[in-house]
Amino acid sequence: MTLVMTALVGVTAVLTGSGVAAFFSFSGLAPSIAAKFGESAVNMILPMQLMAGMGRSISPVAGIIIAVSKAGECSPFMIVRRTLLPALAGIAAMLIANYVLI
Repeated sequence: MTLVMTALVGVTAVLTGSGVAAFFSFSGLAPSIAAKFGESAVNMILPMQLMAGMGRSISPVAGIIIAVSKAGECSPFMIVRRTLLPALAGIAAMLIANYVLI
């Protein structure tokens, strides 16, 4: 269930461009869902919080992406294309570390 909640936060962060809004929209649900599945709430909330930040970095509507694209005189999609693969690798590493190290 952690993967589902993490993906939900990630998709919301990419669509809205805000990691904070995405995280706080779903973080209140995590403790009760974790309890139902016999998981620790921290093990569910931590990847959700990290995914919110990573999702924001690959969102073409995030304020910082728009500001950097304006400063660099390029499209926000050009910046997202350059950050997509490193962000996906970071997401994979974060999820693996969450299951292996905890």
